[in-house]
Amino acid sequence: MLRGWRLGPYRLDHQGILELEGRPLQLKPLQRQALLLLVQAGGMVSREYLTTALWPDAPPQDPGALAQVIHGLRRVLDRGPLGGQVIQTVYGKGYAYTGPLTPLTRSLPGPSGAAPDGISPPASPPTSPPTSRPHTPPTSLRTSPPTAAVSPNMLHREAWARWRSGDPGQLPEVIRLLKDCLALDPRHTEALVDLCHSLLLQAGWGMACSRHTGLEMQLLIQQARSLAVDPHAIDAIHAETLTALFWQPERSDHLYASWLPQRLSLDRPLLGWVRHLIYSGQFRAALTLLAERLQSDLPQGWGLKAFAHVQLAEWPEAEDALRRQVALRGAQIRPPLELALVSALQGNHQQAAALVEQVGILQQDSLSSLHALAAFSLARGPQRPLAAALLDRRVHHQASRQEATPAGAPSLWGLLALALGERGLATEWLTTAVRERCCMAPILWHGALLWPYQQEPAVACFRQAMAKAYGGQDLRRAGSRNISNKI
Repeated sequence: MLRGWRLGPYRLDHQGILELEGRPLQLKPLQRQALLLLVQAGGMVSREYLTTALWPDAPPQDPGALAQVIHGLRRVLDRGPLGGQVIQTVYGKGYAYTGPLTPLTRSLPGPSGAAPDGISPPASPPTSPPTSRPHTPPTSLRTSPPTAAVSPNMLHREAWARWRSGDPGQLPEVIRLLKDCLALDPRHTEALVDLCHSLLLQAGWGMACSRHTGLEMQLLIQQARSLAVDPHAIDAIHAETLTALFWQPERSDHLYASWLPQRLSLDRPLLGWVRHLIYSGQFRAALTLLAERLQSDLPQGWGLKAFAHVQLAEWPEAEDALRRQVALRGAQIRPPLELALVSALQGNHQQAAALVEQVGILQQDSLSSLHALAAFSLARGPQRPLAAALLDRRVHHQASRQEATPAGAPSLWGLLALALGERGLATEWLTTAVRERCCMAPILWHGALLWPYQQEPAVACFRQAMAKAYGGQDLRRAGSRNISNKI
């Protein structure tokens, strides 16, 4: 009689209680039920079936509720020996458990050949496939009925749920979901606009090549203009693309500055124009526009306001804006890290270290631009050795994988190298930032963060290269000058 399953080192019973070394794991009821459904199926289970089984009375109001349950289950498993990736997303269809699986049966009286721990022994010779199975990739999974046809709107809803997490690490998954949605429905205008914004954010955080993203954005903008998409929203995307990816801010100003900002709705279109202003060094103009249009409940707006104040070395104003953003989106990773940066720049190293510790990013194995931001926040205080250790990890990781660029934005890793006195690395990574058109490079060039290191040869080379590459001229506006005395 079947009494449960062995999942590698785990045991799972029919109530969804998951044990490791005899101790039950703290799973929430929906997480236990979801794991049980996936294990019982032995293959892919559709999102529709999981949603109906978990919420039998009525579907949840939040379209991302199922994704949150699966995410929470993966986070618990991530802390164990199998990891969370044994719960695989079968894109466009559902989820599957792909780890080791062995049914457990009650031990029956009989010959001494009975298997220990209630595991059914295979017949000899075997007349049917063994009940245990090796770890298999999701492409080889069998589909368990019922499996409903996936719809573009379902893919778009899941992408939107991940987008709202605010975690840059979710962007590759968001982009894959949106591309799948558009493959099913090329005229899905909301997915098309969301894909444009996601690609811009991914490039902005140094998670994708700006040159390749720029070419992709050109095609998407042409496609959007051929559909019934708000033309002003597409103009704002075009302006941000020209400035951030092609480094042509003067063209954006020439095409749009005299009329577009007044016609943009207060949300992503207007914030896209604000990012154009920040990328091109027009920090005062960005703050003026935000002061006129910013609403109290728009987290991204407060984040951009803080960013503009940082570039002007206006630390108290930046801290106030970031605290407002944290209050609105406290669960996100980026706002506390930016607050840690501002705290460090004001000399509050204890608070900066506490914020970095609170986020827990330094314990992650993979490296990104967020790690560079966190390490820079620690580099000027007592936690400097921790920042140096992270830089060493980055160097060894790059060498072992023979990467051409550091993880995330090379501009931020170059800034960290400057803070730690690693002049050779600073020169290498800042040079890479210009060559690869790193989106953070213009922000460093225009703003306050490089001023403490302006006598460094690496910074002199970087400024010279940026003056040639970024629109052919230094576009810093009044308000971003004469700020070195504030550092």
